[in-house]
Amino acid sequence: MDTVSITDGIPQNPNEERFKQLVEKFKVNYNGIQPQFLCRAPGRVNLIGEHIDYCGYSVLPMAIDQDIVSVFATCDNNEVKIHNTDESFEAGSFNMENFSISYEKSDWYEYFKCGIQGIRDKFPDIKLKGMKVLIDGTIPRSAGLSSSSALVVCAALTTVIANGITISKNDLAELCAECEKYIGTQGGGMDQAASCLARSGSAMLISFNPLRIQDVTLPVGCAFVVTHSLTEVNKAASDHFNIRVSECRLATQILAHAKGLDWRSIRKPCELQNALGFATSDLENFAIDTLHEVPYTLDEIAGLLNVTVDELISISLKANINREQKFELCNRIKHVLSEANRVLLFKQVCDSNTHDGLETLGELMNQSHNSCARLYECSSNELDQLTDICRQSGALGSRLTGAGWGGCAVSLVRQENLHEFIANVRDKFYINSKDTKRVNNADQSIFPTLPGCGIYAPNILKLEAHFERDDAVYIVTERMETDLCNYITSSKDGYLHEDICRMLTYQVIVALRYLHANNCGHLDVKCDNILLSLLQPIPTNSDKSSNKGETSNQDFPLVKLADFGYSRMIGEHSFRKTHVGTRVYNAPEIHHSKEGYNRLADMWSVGIVLYAALSGTLPFEEKDCLRAEEIFRDKGTIFTGQRWGKVSKDVLDLISNHLLVVQPTSRARANEALFHNWFTDFLLYQNLREIEKRTRHLMTTKQLDPPSPLTWLTSEREDLVWTEYQTLYAKSKKKN
Repeated sequence: MDTVSITDGIPQNPNEERFKQLVEKFKVNYNGIQPQFLCRAPGRVNLIGEHIDYCGYSVLPMAIDQDIVSVFATCDNNEVKIHNTDESFEAGSFNMENFSISYEKSDWYEYFKCGIQGIRDKFPDIKLKGMKVLIDGTIPRSAGLSSSSALVVCAALTTVIANGITISKNDLAELCAECEKYIGTQGGGMDQAASCLARSGSAMLISFNPLRIQDVTLPVGCAFVVTHSLTEVNKAASDHFNIRVSECRLATQILAHAKGLDWRSIRKPCELQNALGFATSDLENFAIDTLHEVPYTLDEIAGLLNVTVDELISISLKANINREQKFELCNRIKHVLSEANRVLLFKQVCDSNTHDGLETLGELMNQSHNSCARLYECSSNELDQLTDICRQSGALGSRLTGAGWGGCAVSLVRQENLHEFIANVRDKFYINSKDTKRVNNADQSIFPTLPGCGIYAPNILKLEAHFERDDAVYIVTERMETDLCNYITSSKDGYLHEDICRMLTYQVIVALRYLHANNCGHLDVKCDNILLSLLQPIPTNSDKSSNKGETSNQDFPLVKLADFGYSRMIGEHSFRKTHVGTRVYNAPEIHHSKEGYNRLADMWSVGIVLYAALSGTLPFEEKDCLRAEEIFRDKGTIFTGQRWGKVSKDVLDLISNHLLVVQPTSRARANEALFHNWFTDFLLYQNLREIEKRTRHLMTTKQLDPPSPLTWLTSEREDLVWTEYQTLYAKSKKKN
């Protein structure tokens, strides 16, 4: 949905204990009144692209679980009463129709006023209702994770919901970016866009003028860890941030004047780049050649632009600027332009899915921190020490995130090293410190942010609701048509054709890739736990199929992995010993290994499932399952019979040499299996695209949010490869 409604603001699970407690707290604060609504706005961590959104360049953040939540009810008068669950923040009140905003005041709810004012500006003819509000926040304040912007967004969303206003999410994000300037912060819009427009399970490339969002799928196997330096800087209460904005503007205007452009109308480096038609690197070279590294005075800048100092302040600066202020222009613009280029490179690496992608992303993050510290001078001793310790503890890259001068760092870590990394940083920066604040706050100052952790994934069965009775816990999931076991046995031949098996197996492995990336092993993968929905064709004006690989009677089954009763949080290098799962599908190490088993046991089970789907039988009976290791050491005995002479060599290779491999360390991981030759198939790619398209259509017709990302089985970068393949294939057919 692209408009805000009440349900957009309600947390995913309104019965969660936290929200129950907030409702009770609201009733205590407001004499038993029942709140009407809950809404939330998440914080964000900026992965790369610091201090360039207000220069017009794209940034790459992702939303985090930490948030600001508003519990509220409307009232008949014009008064807004507001409380905070953090008792260090005093309660307040103001008149909805007559209030002012001042960044000189220390009242925390000045930010809340900004959000309301934004809605007043956008809808001047609507008489806004008074409200009783309770605010709860889990975003560390002044940490660079956008707590203030999330509060502004939450305020605007609260006002929208309370007054039944419909507004697009893009408009809400732009409105919030503009109205936060009432508090004195000259930001660029990243924080508000991330809070309003974040999609579950992916980071996002945010571009401006106009506001555009592109989902960015982060590489499998990566985790981002946020660590707090425990030094705090309030952007609105200090000049550091706004001075940097001014320096970028002045540098831009000097460069525009040097090129004979109307410098008064050009305020952002991106606007100048567009006007000149330069590449980013060309503009950076021009800036280095034109600007000197010695700080500029107001008198010098005014002289270069042929105006008086008073005129310069009126055109380009705030009236209360310190006239003795000196401005670093060359280094600031060098940071902005090089950082803008790093953002684009970061996205390219994420899109390319190369084997060394994580190392490249880490190096870009390290370069970003060095540029922030050296050229933009927005780091701090504590942040420099923290990022150094993070790298020493195994981070591939570590950088400050947010405005800087304190706050948090974000580090890129391999998921298999996550727990060791956290333990090392906890000891080195916090526990072993002489700073008692660090020692006392160690546990709440480190938290991992796993892309897609705990969200809806298209190939995982969705939990709709759950409730408890005295005798049982009831779980409600989305409805599916059948399971793979019934699908096989009810097929005409008693087994599935290879193209259908390819579609099904690919989706099962995609589901496992998601689980394994989040350190979860399913541990009971079997035909009964693979649920299917047979997607219907999308109605069109033509009877012709839009999919060239489709035949009139072909099924397009959407796979959902279900039944997580045996599932465990388990890393690739961690082991468990408790017997789990269904014996005939169990990997040998579950029964025999003294060391135990890990999530690679799931990949053995995929091999059994694929064997069963192709042949309609299991490779051995349950009474022989303890002999699986012995049986599979001699693979010639399990692929006998007429059926196995009709399947491709590639699928036999996948089963024999990559999945049903006795030694777990030699078994294919989920991401490796997806690159096997058997899956390099044009018809498969077309069919997966059709599944994605039909799934999106089905969810749209049911008025559900479409899956995120919109393509989860295929990727746009593969389109060019398969288009070229199709062209070459067509040419070869003509020659023959």
